[in-house]
Amino acid sequence: MAINGDGAPAEAGSFPLIVALLTLGVLPLPQCPVVETVEEVAGRLVHQHTWLFQAKAVDGLYETAKLREWWADPVWCLSHQSHPLARLRARTAGELLAKADRTEAWLREELKKSVPLMIVRKGERRVMIPVDATPDEEAFLLAKLDR
Repeated sequence: MAINGDGAPAEAGSFPLIVALLTLGVLPLPQCPVVETVEEVAGRLVHQHTWLFQAKAVDGLYETAKLREWWADPVWCLSHQSHPLARLRARTAGELLAKADRTEAWLREELKKSVPLMIVRKGERRVMIPVDATPDEEAFLLAKLDR
């Protein structure tokens, strides 16, 4: 399941949802939990990111799509105030909230280590280049646009 956003991942409006999902045991995809891209569009830089999550929580209790749907529904949260997700959203979760706070601190530290990707397009082709790529790595990836 993908969750898209604009700007830096830790600063986006979806960040509290990401923390809640992790707190409830929904894990990101191990090979690529978050992709952050920077692209020049019409002369300005556009920052975007995509979180990639497993379909269900580790314990099988929650489906990621349902949690996301419920998070966005204030009526559901009000009518299910004892549900852990509603409690996390309302920040009234006691011990669960302490776990969420630890999860958020850990996630912010992990995001500091991540490297955004630049998107370079040529016609219909595109490559993604880590912003910290060496000149040789960058040249190798840019050459793929001409194939």
